[in-house]
Amino acid sequence: ILVAATHTHSAPATLHIFQSRPDPAYLNWLAVRVADCVRLAARRLEPARLGHASGREERLVFNRRYSMKPGVELRDPFGNPDRVKTNPGPMNPDVVKAAGPVDPEVGVLAIESGAGRPLAVVANYSLHYVGGVGAGHISADYFAYWAEAVARLGGVSGSLGEPPFVAILLNGAQGDINNVNVFAPREPQPPYAQIRRVAETLAAETLRVWRTVRFEDAVELGGGAEDLDLALRFPSAAEADAASKTLAALPPGELKEMPHIYARETVILAKEYPRRVRAPMQALRIGGLGIAAFPGEPFVELGLAVKKSSPFARTFTVGMANAHHGYIPTLRAFEEGGYETWRAKTSYLEKDAAPKMTAALERRLRALAG
Repeated sequence: ILVAATHTHSAPATLHIFQSRPDPAYLNWLAVRVADCVRLAARRLEPARLGHASGREERLVFNRRYSMKPGVELRDPFGNPDRVKTNPGPMNPDVVKAAGPVDPEVGVLAIESGAGRPLAVVANYSLHYVGGVGAGHISADYFAYWAEAVARLGGVSGSLGEPPFVAILLNGAQGDINNVNVFAPREPQPPYAQIRRVAETLAAETLRVWRTVRFEDAVELGGGAEDLDLALRFPSAAEADAASKTLAALPPGELKEMPHIYARETVILAKEYPRRVRAPMQALRIGGLGIAAFPGEPFVELGLAVKKSSPFARTFTVGMANAHHGYIPTLRAFEEGGYETWRAKTSYLEKDAAPKMTAALERRLRALAG
């Protein structure tokens, strides 16, 4: 069983991230809705055939970390120098180049009944949320729009229709990937316009790939997991004491300044977090398809590395799966700095977490391949 989240910044919180705390009533409601989905799926079981294929959509993904011109001063909230800037903004004249790659692969797993009726499409793409919803709206971002578009373009009814068809988009290794091209102007758009454009573009490539799938009547299934015991990057006693004094001198209310926000993060980590955490690493096999799951938001280079070393003909990478331990940067990213590496509830694992995770997933995939 693999439980993974998609990514949106326009929904109720499910984790205590920065100053957003989850509502326990919402979490209880959410757990019931997830269980309902499992029960519905179990009741709909029927003999099926499946297959998988891949395509590419390069126009939607951009690395969001950039090297800047010499002389541009970059500092983290703790006052330390950075060498890269996350999200520098469109048409920023100080941008030199992206600090990392992208992964434009569109993986597609298609399932149909014995009679050839489409049952489901599961796609995999490495892109953060898109954003741009209406003020105060709750939205699943481009993932839900993509699901509707795939059903519509494929000529089948959606999950609420009869017979039901389910489209699922697995969020890949996207910790440093977004939908913002900093080398082009970003014109104002009405709510949801960019989300729809991204969803429709990705759905069109999904449909094209879906039509190339060769279905099989029987495939080998398998799964494996292991837990990693990882340390946290804890603030020193002096850092925690200084952060406490900073907060004590501030008036009550929401924090606005970055040093103050990260002072709060420092105090919470020091007081509330354990010294070590369990990181579940999981891999699945569906015939010639491997699926590798990260318990957080891995950088795209990690997903590319797992795909390259995988013994399977095709491999999906899934982020925010089975746990959420924040961003999972590369070792090089820690040398460069940037938002994803700043110590907080969103980024607290030891620096060696990334190589340990990729090694674990490579082991699991090799074991499944036999």
